[in-house]
Amino acid sequence: MSTNSNRISRRRLLKAAMFTGATAGLAACGGGARPAAPAGEAPPPTEAPPAAEAPQEAPAAEAPARAERVLYLNMPSFYGDPGAGTDPGCSGGANTVFTNQLMFSALVYLNEKMEPTPDCAESWTPNEDSSVWTFKLRKDLKWSDGTPITAKDFEWTVKRNVSPDISCGGGILYMMDIIKGAADYAGKVTTDPDTIGVKALDDYTLQFELTGPAGFFPIMVSYPTYSPLPKDRIEQYGKDTQWTQPQYVLSNGPFKMTEWKRDEYMTLLPNEHWHGYTEQAPGLDKLTVRMLKNQATAIAAYETGELDVIEVPTGDLPRVKSDPVLSQQLITYAELFTQYMLIPVSAKPFDDVRVRQALAIAIDRDAIADVLAGTVTPAYQFLPPTMLGYDKDLNPEMAYNPDKARQLLADAGFPNGEGFPKFWINSNHTDDYQTMFEAISAMYKDVLGIEMELALMDPGARGAWREQEPRRLHLWRERWGMDFPDSHNSMNFMVTGRLKGDYSKIPEWGGYKSTDRVAPLVEEAARSADPARRHELYRQADRILTWEDPYLIPIYYYVANLMMKPRVKGVYVTGMGPTYRRVSVES
Repeated sequence: MSTNSNRISRRRLLKAAMFTGATAGLAACGGGARPAAPAGEAPPPTEAPPAAEAPQEAPAAEAPARAERVLYLNMPSFYGDPGAGTDPGCSGGANTVFTNQLMFSALVYLNEKMEPTPDCAESWTPNEDSSVWTFKLRKDLKWSDGTPITAKDFEWTVKRNVSPDISCGGGILYMMDIIKGAADYAGKVTTDPDTIGVKALDDYTLQFELTGPAGFFPIMVSYPTYSPLPKDRIEQYGKDTQWTQPQYVLSNGPFKMTEWKRDEYMTLLPNEHWHGYTEQAPGLDKLTVRMLKNQATAIAAYETGELDVIEVPTGDLPRVKSDPVLSQQLITYAELFTQYMLIPVSAKPFDDVRVRQALAIAIDRDAIADVLAGTVTPAYQFLPPTMLGYDKDLNPEMAYNPDKARQLLADAGFPNGEGFPKFWINSNHTDDYQTMFEAISAMYKDVLGIEMELALMDPGARGAWREQEPRRLHLWRERWGMDFPDSHNSMNFMVTGRLKGDYSKIPEWGGYKSTDRVAPLVEEAARSADPARRHELYRQADRILTWEDPYLIPIYYYVANLMMKPRVKGVYVTGMGPTYRRVSVES
């Protein structure tokens, strides 16, 4: 048992957090001016009053004009412009999925209970072992210009989205490699798209042949990658993703995009050709998505009425909770999100399992949760709570243990950190990340005697920093938010997207010795129809990845805090976030 002298001073961490929150608060309270409205929304010109005329009979009174109903959102997670991510075939980040779900409808959507619910598909049926799924489509599907959509559009889209030549530089293969032949086509093992297991049996029947049984497939096809895309527009304007621009794009979801000023805002209007328009049309006239990356600016815009929904910055959460008005607008929920650090398992000294375990148990996750109060809970495994494979008692060895951490590092040849090379943590920059990594860096210094420097930067600069020669020894921050609520999503991403995917080609992260142990567990779990068996297989895989042979260091799970104006109606929130398909606003 460690003594109190081994624990990082919470006063030090809280001081840093208070400074961050105070800075944000000052920015939020500065000035009373409202942020400028998006460009292109100038008020109408003022006209001179008409000349006086002789009195005449007054016309019948007209009903007052209804005020325009506009919903103002901010791009989620402060990522700003979604770039190529407006193409559902390239949809990977929180901001891109957010945009896609406004503009496109997939085969199903997830309801308030995160259950698959008919969207473009009216119904779906599996074969005997759930390796073949047949979807019956609605007959009223149309693009936003009124052109009909058929099963052929879905077939073409799936083949296009797994193509190695997709215009955005690579699709989301881990979401589609479950389809027979998709991985081979994406990897250029085969060149015939007709070898991919998707086929339009007629105009309104779509069939998928999978690599094996998959009872979770109807949940999986809620992801934007399974939305239909306009073949003619993409073939004509697909170069450099031009087809996603307002003047070219066609969509089939609740909204259609009419304006996009890069890094500033998007304007979307209700799509009158959406198949759900008659029954569940959005109750608004216009939706504006702003792209405010600064958290203090975003909450200031919310408090002055320029935004209707925001993610609450950590530093402002205590103030919001104590405010009699703002606290009534607060929505708190557990997100299916895990924050973690990837370890360069092939780079010395991280190739030694004892070093990786020492890094994991030198982190006081409770202290970090205290500093980020109300926004996170400690994580000791990759899978989030409620998912198959999650076990709150999975890794008891990962509890904060300075004495054990020092012993592990000494056993690896670095007593008191002597001779351990300096390394970095690479992450995009937010106030929360700054606070958290300053805390972890202090823990590594105080507990292990090693130095971790912060390399926090704009998201677009991270890849170039990683590839810069000479390569710098570093941990890589990632957060994983589930694309659909089944553990196959998380574990298949880790195997195909990291252990066998792009990261396997990077020398520092390639060569993970336990890939051959983890991959078969994940593959068997995907084929199993027994929830208890799937739970145990995912549990075993998670144990290997996070403790027995660590490839990643879990830090915390997210607790999301939204504020939403009372005038916003019809939005429901799940562990996947808010859904706006039935949103309405009062004038």
